[in-house]
Amino acid sequence: MLAWQGQLQQLTNKLVHSDRRLLVLVEGDADWALETVQVALAGLGAESVLWYSTRSPAGAWTLPADRYNHELGREAQQGVFDAYSGFNPDALAALCGNIRGGGCVWVLCPPLDEWPRFADPFARKIAVEPWGVARVRNRFTTRAAWILRQYPYRAHLYQRSGTCAPGLSVPQLPDLPVQQRRVDDAGCVTDCQRTAMELILKVIQGHRKRPLVIEADRGRGKSVALGLAVARLAEAGKRIVITAPRVENAETLLRFARPHPDRPFNAEFYAPDRLLQVLPKADLLMVDEAAAIAPHLLKRILSHYSRAVMATTVNGYEGTGRGFSVRFHQHLNQQFPDWVRHEMRQPVRWQEQDWLEGLLQKLLLLKPQGADNIDPGGHPSLQFGEFTYQCDDHAEAQLNQLFELLMSAHYRTRPSDLRSMLDGGNVRL
Repeated sequence: MLAWQGQLQQLTNKLVHSDRRLLVLVEGDADWALETVQVALAGLGAESVLWYSTRSPAGAWTLPADRYNHELGREAQQGVFDAYSGFNPDALAALCGNIRGGGCVWVLCPPLDEWPRFADPFARKIAVEPWGVARVRNRFTTRAAWILRQYPYRAHLYQRSGTCAPGLSVPQLPDLPVQQRRVDDAGCVTDCQRTAMELILKVIQGHRKRPLVIEADRGRGKSVALGLAVARLAEAGKRIVITAPRVENAETLLRFARPHPDRPFNAEFYAPDRLLQVLPKADLLMVDEAAAIAPHLLKRILSHYSRAVMATTVNGYEGTGRGFSVRFHQHLNQQFPDWVRHEMRQPVRWQEQDWLEGLLQKLLLLKPQGADNIDPGGHPSLQFGEFTYQCDDHAEAQLNQLFELLMSAHYRTRPSDLRSMLDGGNVRL
């Protein structure tokens, strides 16, 4: 084992012990970066590696470019995100959500100084007629390089002239508390999951017209808690109607809701439009990823069922639920003043204060700060001007505010919208 491989092994051992994750930046030429990450993963003996790349090894487990949510609910030990194949922010967020505690996400990219000039294949997704790819800007990758340089908790493999062996810098990781996770008798891993399950059961037992809203960041076990509750209710003879934007969004819920496929099952999935056509009778309506359903559809669905549970991912690649929190809560306050909200904060697949999650939130603005206290009322000194992003703290604070406003105004905002906002040739801020 080479010296740099030994250092990586020591780093991995510490990550496994802390049950937290880390980003490893693999910076260099395309072929060198690909070969280096393969050597590194082989040296670590990685058993499950999820790839997002057009150059993944033959037979590798891959995240399809057009179906990056296809592996939702599955876990990998390591993840590889190949920026040479196109920097899709949604795919990066999706990939990171599949990596369990103790693992790494390896980001293959050009040298940071050269990255903004790289002809990114993802630019084709941003380009619009009549401007084309030539008008797509490079602010997103410029900003990514700036953030990655500053972030203290990431490892760095880099190409050196005159040798094939990479240079390696390893961060000094603080010792953080580790919460032991065990599956309880109900199948829950965290207190937040157990509370969510108990609240769901209470909806069907308590007063009518008191819908429950469960909100969580990705990786908190929300869909598992919903599935466990459905399984218990269905076993008790209750009829459950389940809906989500797409059946793929409810895959985890449905898998845990029916642990014994050979037994009768008293729950059924309907797409939102089909549900409004049929309006089947049910003891409970269960909505997963509610923020990704158009509000007017969700309001109509909710009006037909006296007992309902709505769950949504607040920050994630599927589309944030920030607009849901701001706008749909108002509807609930008016129509269902006794509705209940439960926020799931404890992660299931990794520990709190996860280093990868912290970087991802900063890089993709999954939790932008700064717009909550903006007064929407008129100001006599209000001015309009064009915003041009620069890599400095002041511009970053303004970008946080702008993206927070977009998230609050739109019911489904994705990380890729941030890239379109910065790089789109047809967009001015």
